Amino acid sequence: MSVQYKWSEIKKHNQDNDAWIVIDNKIYDVTKWRHSHPGGYHLIHFYAGQDATEAFTCMHPNKKKPKILKQLKLLFIGTVEDTIEKSEMHKDFEKIGEIIEENHWYQPSVLFFFLQTCHIFLLELLSYWIFWNYGWNYWSAPFGIFTFLVALGQTGFLGHDIGHRCYPNLENFEYLIYFFAPFMWNIHSWGREHYKHHAKPNDIFKDPDRLEQDFMFFVGEMKPDKVTKPPVYLRYQHLMFIVIWIFPTTPVFFVYLTVKTLIETRFTPYNLMFLIPLSRFLLFNVNSIGWMNSFITLFAASALLNMWLFVAFTSVHLTMPATNDDGDRGPLHWVLLQMETTTNYINSPFIDWFTGGLSYQIEHHLFPAVPRQNFPKLQPYVQAFCAKHNIPYIRKSFLRSLADVFITLRKSAFTWEEFIKATKFE
Repeated sequence: MSVQYKWSEIKKHNQDNDAWIVIDNKIYDVTKWRHSHPGGYHLIHFYAGQDATEAFTCMHPNKKKPKILKQLKLLFIGTVEDTIEKSEMHKDFEKIGEIIEENHWYQPSVLFFFLQTCHIFLLELLSYWIFWNYGWNYWSAPFGIFTFLVALGQTGFLGHDIGHRCYPNLENFEYLIYFFAPFMWNIHSWGREHYKHHAKPNDIFKDPDRLEQDFMFFVGEMKPDKVTKPPVYLRYQHLMFIVIWIFPTTPVFFVYLTVKTLIETRFTPYNLMFLIPLSRFLLFNVNSIGWMNSFITLFAASALLNMWLFVAFTSVHLTMPATNDDGDRGPLHWVLLQMETTTNYINSPFIDWFTGGLSYQIEHHLFPAVPRQNFPKLQPYVQAFCAKHNIPYIRKSFLRSLADVFITLRKSAFTWEEFIKATKFE
């Protein structure tokens, strides 16, 4: 008979050097193993002392695979004594997971990803063709930059799919994408950061996207106990966020992430594959428009790309409430955590393409391992679930989402300005 522990005891094991997690009322000591976790040790730490059942299930649809079961068996130390009966919401959410399994919606479409990769590669070649045939002039420059920008943007969404392992499980498929897609970064290094966002979205201490926002801006109404003198642009952050954050950070971030990854992985052949599209870019463009114009093309496209990805990713979270595991409400149930911090765009073929399928952010956050081409099939079940349990299912138009970003930053600026005045910084 296994040892039983009460929740009052389990919750104490929430430290880096003492971490227990609960999955299906079984307790696992992951203290020594957390650094071996393929998704990064932070995800383990985020759920230390908590019930990680839904997070584990939704991020590991293959949880019954022998390798995973064997690892769990090695970490098992006991069961929960004071188990909490599953709510009707919990049971209904599990039913949606069963529907996904029954309909094989975790299986990606080979044809979809083949067409996706081809259209990216053709857009990149079109950009080179424009510069090769027409050089650098008042009309070819914007058209060439635009087509290269679109190729970069769609590459970003394809990289997001790969990061979630939502691509065909074919031998060397990922290597082919690295070859054909322009400037694909190291997905696995980025994925570890992105998984943290999914595990605790909008958490003021755990979500890297939220931390990045709070580093540059003041968002929300939560105030720290201590605050250093703020940047002078605070009261104008709703006007300055594009200039301060979006334009300068993409090229800098790209170089930083590339160099960091190469150093950490000791220049392995896998991580050097990004040099293939970079060499292709330089080979075509330097010969047709020169070094300077090639640099302008890369910088302009990458800066505009950051605006694009900001709209697709960040605007659906930034306007939603911040969360905090250590707050009065404590850790939220997986469903409530995702629903309270995420919105959808109102869908259309263009918006779905423009956002790389992330117009279905709610479905994506509830079930991160479902490939994007299956979101439209999943959406009716999620909407019916939310309606039954009175959970707001928020959908906004593209323009409404942008307006809300502006309003949120302005409201936060007012809130923080009053706080700063009270602390006598002025």
